[in-house]
Amino acid sequence: MTVFVLSACSASKAEEDRDVETGMCMARIIDTGSGEMISEINAPENGTVFFIQSNPLAFSDSQLILLVR
Repeated sequence: MTVFVLSACSASKAEEDRDVETGMCMARIIDTGSGEMISEINAPENGTVFFIQSNPLAFSDSQLILLVR
């Protein structure tokens, strides 16, 4: 089992009911073993954050963020 940490982007923080624009950084995924950033989650399109995982601990294949148009 792989465990990751979900971290807010420094420039902007995605929150529920917040509008986001295409390409906006919403979160970063950090490897708990190495401390390295694995990936950055960017908004694929304009929308509103409907759900964002509040627990920073994330497992592979778990839903982290849900956008609605």
